[in-house]
Amino acid sequence: MEKLTTKLGAQDRVILFCVATGIDYGSVGIIDHAMQSMAIRGFIAHNRESGAYTLTASGRATLTAILADAEIGITA
Repeated sequence: MEKLTTKLGAQDRVILFCVATGIDYGSVGIIDHAMQSMAIRGFIAHNRESGAYTLTASGRATLTAILADAEIGITA
C-alpha cells in the first residue's frame, strides 16, 4: 500500500512545514491557490478572522510521517 506522504509533492510538504512553524508561506513562493488546495484536501484549516492557517489532525499526522521518513532516511 502506498503511503499518503508519497502522494504529496514538494510544495505540499513545504506548505505543511510553513503552517506548522508559522513561516510566511508567501515569502517562500507559495501562492494562495496552493494554500486553498491544501485546505480543501483537509490538511490545513483557514481562520477567516485572523487569516492564519493551522494544521488539521490529518495535516499534523502527515507532517509527522514525513519527518519520521526523513529521520529514517538520514540514519539509514
